Amino acid sequence: MGGATALTIRSLTERLKAEAYGLGFDAAGVARLGEPTTRAAFDAWLAAGHQASMAYLEGEGAARRRDSRLPHPGATHAVVVAASYGGRTPAGPVARYARGDDYHVVLRERVRELHGWLEREVGRPVNARPYVDSGPILERDLAQRAGLGWVGKNT
Repeated sequence: MGGATALTIRSLTERLKAEAYGLGFDAAGVARLGEPTTRAAFDAWLAAGHQASMAYLEGEGAARRRDSRLPHPGATHAVVVAASYGGRTPAGPVARYARGDDYHVVLRERVRELHGWLEREVGRPVNARPYVDSGPILERDLAQRAGLGWVGKNT
């Protein structure tokens, strides 16, 4: 943000988070792109064959996941958001994320709204690309770096 002071960037980040909450996200943060802190775990997971038939996680797909700057050249940071998919509805035979509208579509539209807000706020185009479980990035690593939680062991 050529010439912007740290205070200005911090203020913009806080306003961006507030806008994300206003759009219905439950958490928001900003992370610097680069090699994921979970790279060794990812490589070990691949070496153990846990990707099974998910061939997109191998070769070039794996290489792109080893550096979050690669999928969108020129990008330096990611705005990371999180949203609950089901609230407090009782458990049932259908997973909460599958009960309503396709969350990929719903969240991608919200992310685009947030992108539009950011462009209006800074007064210029912002080189960005929305990913909702759709890009070659390690999302949990970015979420951790954005301050939205931690990477734990899950199954």
